[in-house]
Amino acid sequence: MFNLLNDSDRIYLLAVTLGNDIERLTRKYEKISMIDAVILDACATTAIEEYCNNLEKYLEKELKEGESFTFRYSPGYGDLSLDIQNDLVNILNCERTIGLKVSEHKLLFPRKSVTAILGVTKGEKTRKSCLNCSNYDNCIYKREGDICGCS
Repeated sequence: MFNLLNDSDRIYLLAVTLGNDIERLTRKYEKISMIDAVILDACATTAIEEYCNNLEKYLEKELKEGESFTFRYSPGYGDLSLDIQNDLVNILNCERTIGLKVSEHKLLFPRKSVTAILGVTKGEKTRKSCLNCSNYDNCIYKREGDICGCS
C-alpha cells in the first residue's frame, strides 16, 4: 500500500453499497433455489464492482491535467489489512449516510459493499504489478508460484 500511495498528492476514500434489499432478496432465494441465489450473488458482485468503476470514472473529471488515479485499493487486498475497515467507515460516517457497518470480523454489511482508497498522482497510472507491492519480498503467493489477484 505504501508503494501504491507513495507518490500520491492526495487520496480519495470511497464507500459504496448496494444496500439491504439485495441482502434480503439473496436470503429469500437461498431458501427457494441455491442456484438462483448463487447467480444473484454473482450478479450483485458484478454490479458493485461496476458501480465502483463508474464512480472512479466520474471522479476522474475532478483531476487536473497530468494527474491520474492509482489503482483502487480496498482493505483485504495485498498488504492493506482489514483492520482499517472500521476507520474508513467511521471517517466517512457510513453508518448514518449509507447504512454501512463493519462486523466484529471486519467484514462489511450489507455484504455487497466496498470501501477503497484511490491515490492521485502526477503522470500515467502505474501498471498493476507484484513489483509494486510492499509485501513483494515476503509474499506467500509468490513463493507458491501464484499471485494474490491484485496484479
